[in-house]
Amino acid sequence: MATFVQFLSDLFEIGHVSLPVIDKGEGPDFASLRAMELVASRDQTLRLSSAGSLPALETPVALLGCQCLYLSCRLFVDRTRPDNELDRCVHEIGKLSPTPTTVHSLDVALAFLPDLHAHARQLAEDDGFMRILDQLARQWPYSSVGVPENESTWDRFAPWWDDVSLRMGYVDRLLARDEGACLRHAPVAEAVKSALGMRVEELAGDSVRARLAT
Repeated sequence: MATFVQFLSDLFEIGHVSLPVIDKGEGPDFASLRAMELVASRDQTLRLSSAGSLPALETPVALLGCQCLYLSCRLFVDRTRPDNELDRCVHEIGKLSPTPTTVHSLDVALAFLPDLHAHARQLAEDDGFMRILDQLARQWPYSSVGVPENESTWDRFAPWWDDVSLRMGYVDRLLARDEGACLRHAPVAEAVKSALGMRVEELAGDSVRARLAT
């Protein structure tokens, strides 16, 4: 099985991946039919547990996010590699507008970004690879709940914030991870207050409670 396809299969089925330190043969096919099928299947799985109706899937955008995560994991395995390929991929993603469709499509893979970031940060907190991951996290705050010191500006939220399913999904993520820092923007804080109602003490973690109290 092609490395990229195996990567996606493992990622979506078990949440753990392994990559060879040295690539063999031709490079990965980032737009194979099998990769498209895996992305579509993952999208359908996410819809089963989403709050409301998720935005439409844009397969090329989802595959770009998958490619970016694959290249990131490859650099995590071997940080001596040049990072120019990942840098170009992140640059291409950064040119996309954060519409609901784009945010959801990228999240098919980038939902795993916080875990990768945490593992990578244990090895080095300030190198080229970490700076690229931090840039990616700032660009796509919906997918990066749990990345510390991620100060995404409101313009990265505004285009998708009125989508009910994404807004509720974002609130669920920050509550699950107790990420009080995510409440720096007033609309986010208001959405969290609305979701918690009178059950702040019962449902919110220490970080979120402290932020709501200020």
